[in-house]
Amino acid sequence: MGETKKIHCNSCNRTTNHTAKSSHTKIVYFDEDDGCVDESSPLEESEYTFWVCMGCDSACLEDKDTCAGMNDGFEQVYVSSFYPEHTFSHRNPKSFCYIKDELQDLYRDIVTSFRYDLAIPTATAIRTLLEAICIDQGITDDIAWKFHIKIEKLNDILGMPKRITEGLLTLKFMGDSAAHKLISPQRKDLSLAIDLLEALMLHLYEAKFDLESKSTQMHKSYK
Repeated sequence: MGETKKIHCNSCNRTTNHTAKSSHTKIVYFDEDDGCVDESSPLEESEYTFWVCMGCDSACLEDKDTCAGMNDGFEQVYVSSFYPEHTFSHRNPKSFCYIKDELQDLYRDIVTSFRYDLAIPTATAIRTLLEAICIDQGITDDIAWKFHIKIEKLNDILGMPKRITEGLLTLKFMGDSAAHKLISPQRKDLSLAIDLLEALMLHLYEAKFDLESKSTQMHKSYK
C-alpha cells in the first residue's frame, strides 16, 4: 500500500512512522422498503488497517469508524480505535472500599476517558466528581449554590491547608474551560488532576474509615 502515518508505538514507547500493509473496508447500507439496498446512502462504514512500525517492526490494527450523521457540516467524521490499546494512556483505576458506588463509577469513567486520551470529557468529569464529593460530604446547593463556595466549605470541614483548596479550585477552572470553551487540558495536567482526586478520596473515605475502625478496635480491646 505504501501509505505512512505517525502512530504511537507501544514497543518504542513513542510516536513513530508506521506503514500500512493491508486494509479492508466494511460498509453497511440502508435497506429500502422493497428489500433492496440503497448503495448511495451508507449507514455505517468501518475501515480496518494493519500498520507496522518502521522503527521496531511491531504491528497494530486501526479500526476507523463512521456512520450516517457523523459529519461536521463539511466532511465525514471518523473515530479511530487501535488494537492493542496504546499503553501511553494506560492507567488503572485505584480500588476504594468505602466510597459510594456512584462516586466509584464516575471515578472509573474518568480513568477510562483519560486512557483513551479524551481530554475534554476527562476534565468535565473530574469537575463533576469533585462537586459530587462536596455534596456527598453534606455541602448541598442549599448550603452553597456556587461550586467554588462548596470547595471552600469542604476545606472548612476537613481543615485542609489553603494550598490544597487552591489545587481543588484549579480542577473546577479546568473543567469549566473544557465544558464551556472546549479547551483541552494538557495530558500531564489531567494526570495530576486525577492524582489529586485520588488523594482526596483516600483522605476523605479510606483513611477516615481506617482510623475509625482502628479506634473502635482499640476501645473494645483495652477495657
